[in-house]
Amino acid sequence: MPIQPSSPRPPKAREKAPPVDQKQSETPAPAPAIVEHIRYTSRRAPSDKQELPFALQVIIQTDTSITPVALAIECDGEIGDVRFFVAGGGVYMNTYSGVPGPRNDVAVVRFSFPTLTPEAPLVITLLSKTDIKVKQIARLPQ
Repeated sequence: MPIQPSSPRPPKAREKAPPVDQKQSETPAPAPAIVEHIRYTSRRAPSDKQELPFALQVIIQTDTSITPVALAIECDGEIGDVRFFVAGGGVYMNTYSGVPGPRNDVAVVRFSFPTLTPEAPLVITLLSKTDIKVKQIARLPQ
């Protein structure tokens, strides 16, 4: 529960009340922290690559606007290819998607535009040689 500013105490009988036209200074309460909740769901999808016959579509939604976006998707098996789009998005800036480093079970998706909003979910398709499932999704530092 956010902390509310305390109301000014009433003047004691011996204290002189401030004149009506004089403003009392109040410190405004700080805004509550914004907590970004990221939810996802996944489902099997068709693959268009013979060498990677399995596809998993991961739909990521948030309840706040996020920009830039940088996510790591950890799966329980090897990922062969990564594709993504933002629903309703047409132009993308500073994009990266792939399976970096020696761990081939973690996909990374990064972009600076468009903003990920509650109205426009992120859709990621992971292609693989075997049936895979998402273990976790984490935000990456910028």
